[in-house]
Amino acid sequence: MNKIKLYSFILLLLLGCADQLQDDSINPNANTPETFFKTEADAVASVNAAYNALIIDGFYNRMGAVMADGRSDELGGRSPWDVLSTVSNFVMPATSAGAPIIWEAAYILILRANQTLEGVEPMEINQDLKNRVLGQAYFLRALGHYQLTIYYKDVPIVTRVAKTVEERYPATSSQADVWNQIKADLEQAKTLLPVNYIGVTGIDQGQNQRVKLDAARALLGKAHLYTQQWQAAETEFEAIIDDGRHALTQNYAHNFTEDPGIELTNPEPIFQVEFTNDESPDLNWGGVPSATWRQFSAVAPTYAARGFGFYDFFPTKWLYDQMKTEKTIGGKTDPRLLATILSYEPADGYTTAYTKDWLTEAEFAADEIFIKKFTRADLGLTSETAQLNSGINYPLIRYADVLLMNAEAKNELGKPAEAAALIQQVRDRATLPDREAEFAALSKEQMRDRIAHERLMEFAIEGSRINDIIRWGWFNNPAKVAELKAHDPEFANWTPGKEYLPIPQIELDRNPNLSKNSAN
Repeated sequence: MNKIKLYSFILLLLLGCADQLQDDSINPNANTPETFFKTEADAVASVNAAYNALIIDGFYNRMGAVMADGRSDELGGRSPWDVLSTVSNFVMPATSAGAPIIWEAAYILILRANQTLEGVEPMEINQDLKNRVLGQAYFLRALGHYQLTIYYKDVPIVTRVAKTVEERYPATSSQADVWNQIKADLEQAKTLLPVNYIGVTGIDQGQNQRVKLDAARALLGKAHLYTQQWQAAETEFEAIIDDGRHALTQNYAHNFTEDPGIELTNPEPIFQVEFTNDESPDLNWGGVPSATWRQFSAVAPTYAARGFGFYDFFPTKWLYDQMKTEKTIGGKTDPRLLATILSYEPADGYTTAYTKDWLTEAEFAADEIFIKKFTRADLGLTSETAQLNSGINYPLIRYADVLLMNAEAKNELGKPAEAAALIQQVRDRATLPDREAEFAALSKEQMRDRIAHERLMEFAIEGSRINDIIRWGWFNNPAKVAELKAHDPEFANWTPGKEYLPIPQIELDRNPNLSKNSAN
């Protein structure tokens, strides 16, 4: 499936409005629901347009990743851009240009998903194809609300395209209600989505990068985990494991490559955002997409090392030390460090950066550390411009996450031996020593700390750490807050509530039914 180009083309035809919470204008040149939803191709095109929202700046092109990692203890910030510096220091004001970036992107996604749901449901087309399209739309609407609540906490729930002035100004809903809506959408998606697109009949046949049943199960399990519904979470994760459609890829680094041969055969991603390394002229930061969009991942230049990109962030020394704490059974460095952090590791044969000699050509000091994950550090690229061609996909849920989330649920359900086995399965991929029996004897609290460490090792700089810290209640624990401050000096600026982004002031000014949050 030539996914990215298709999405751009369709948007030219279909979607003239931006975010229903943002824009009062109507594009007279855009198709309307009455003129558009006629054929099976139209139905598929409408959900393609929703997917397109995932690759803009406010989602996983850059900010959806960077604003999560920047608030974690994994990265320190050094950006001269106040949007990034204020978010990483927990001092972003509601008036910041960065406050609405994720907000706008998420509501664009929700709007487009709602347009698909309302436009496709009454269509008289093949029922199986219709179900697949609707299932994808329910999943994407859930993902939009998920993104909003993990960044802003209490937000408006939008489940229909606004038809009246009053509907354009929805009231704030509690986070509990948002989670309930997310779960309801994902339950609906589960009834409609296929296990894959290989054997389906229709114009989407073979387009297996689309949302599938296991993606809905995984995100639903995560929603249950975040709301401490342990049994419900375990049920979803067990279903994915039992069906056996996913597995850990043998090489951890294969989860972060732009090699299409590896990407297409990797069994680990359950759902990922697709990027390409073409060199089309217009960058996909946002706005109205076109067929000339490059559609690259801007995480690469943002995280690239000094002299090779924007170099806005760097790994904390604490993260590096944590990833050095345990050797493989062969006495080597954990391979996840070598795929996550760019550092000088001559004992492991890593003495280059961007294919240049570390000390002489790259002119890095032996003790400097940079970000490797999601960058093009394995390629001989010497300019910031070269980083703007990154085609590295962004995995939202990997099979490793299912295993470790299931371990967490099982620990809370009093099943430490089963949790330990799942943890060791992830460790085995990294060729770490077998400590399953040791972990099985841990108390529930000790196992929580062990899972926190294992999640750090496996998912460092993948946008999950800050959300884990919030849901584990660490910001309500003075001892944990002290630890975070020791890990990353930026946490010294944190005050209660600032773990979330502020509700954008522009939205508060526009919508009288919107409430501030704890970060405002």
